[in-house]
Amino acid sequence: MKRYKRKENIVSRKENNGVVLFNTSTGEPFYIEGAAIEIWDIIENENDISTIKKILSKKYEETQAMESDIMSFLNECDNEGLINVL
Repeated sequence: MKRYKRKENIVSRKENNGVVLFNTSTGEPFYIEGAAIEIWDIIENENDISTIKKILSKKYEETQAMESDIMSFLNECDNEGLINVL
């Protein structure tokens, strides 16, 4: 099973209701909000999709779309060079 972890070269800053992630290698900012912030916090340590889903299920109602929403965010982060997929 794939595991996900934030890259070391990403710094973050809280702004209003979201967080700006800044890739120090590319100089590109990336804005996240809502549950994406919680996923970002969870992948500070290496975690797989089932662990991420389990942690989020404690706060949010688990729906059929939950796993696909998590994967969508993780894929976007991977495409932006923000995470390592192990």
